[in-house]
Amino acid sequence: MLGIYAKTFFTAARSNAPAPKAAPPAPRPAHTKGTPA
Repeated sequence: MLGIYAKTFFTAARSNAPAPKAAPPAPRPAHTKGTPA
């Protein structure tokens, strides 16, 4: 799971447009659901 997030983050930084939009919406719910932090 971390690998996918890292890969998306890297791609987002490189693309700086289509990736950042599909990256935050995914890691947000997963983080809240998996980690009670």
